[in-house]
Amino acid sequence: MQRYLGDMDYPTDKQHLVEHAREHGAGSDVVQTLQAMPGERFNSQNDVSQAIGKQTQTQQQDVVDILLNQHSEIKQLFAQVAAARGRQKEELFHDLVRLLAIHEGAEEQIVHPAARSIIPNGDQIIDERLHEESDAKQALSDLYDIGVEHPEFDRHLGVLHESVSAHAAQEERKEFAQLRQHADAQRLRRMASAFEAAQALAPTRPHPAAGESAIVNLFVGPPVAVFDKVRDVMRDWRKRAGEG
Repeated sequence: MQRYLGDMDYPTDKQHLVEHAREHGAGSDVVQTLQAMPGERFNSQNDVSQAIGKQTQTQQQDVVDILLNQHSEIKQLFAQVAAARGRQKEELFHDLVRLLAIHEGAEEQIVHPAARSIIPNGDQIIDERLHEESDAKQALSDLYDIGVEHPEFDRHLGVLHESVSAHAAQEERKEFAQLRQHADAQRLRRMASAFEAAQALAPTRPHPAAGESAIVNLFVGPPVAVFDKVRDVMRDWRKRAGEG
């Protein structure tokens, strides 16, 4: 990558990275690697290297690995939101909404349908998880409505954290473990690409220079709207990939 991107000016976006690499003689393997990187904006060559590393790691993981990793990230974000104040608290809360939207959207469109057909008693298990997710979305919307400066925000955040943690524990025990037991490894790795597709559209926080791009618009607005937009993206991915 140093050979093809060594004189690249940063910050930049993925499209310009790909064009620059092509102009400097990069082959199709390098171009495909750049195109598959998660994220759209890069502030340095180190950002590019980290994104390629994440891409490589994702290719080696199956969907259960990624689900478990995201459960840990969600737990950490809850703690960060609770500890923050002012503008930082608001930004971290929106990060939490985005991550939950990516996570639940991919589960709803990719993971749950597979689990229904693969694991024993799948319909009952998934219906219970969907009910829990619906309650969490409503609680998240209520938090958004009252705002991070409300004196009751932290208390309601704590209640939501407990609810989401209990939901995650049920998923891990009743759904994820059985998916790994009953689904073949190739299918689980293929399902992992749904998360890769969603994460490629969703930087942790949209870059200020991104303007009114489709990526930014996907992650603005109240939680219900964000969840709906992410779900639609994941549904389109599912159709293109032939997953169900």
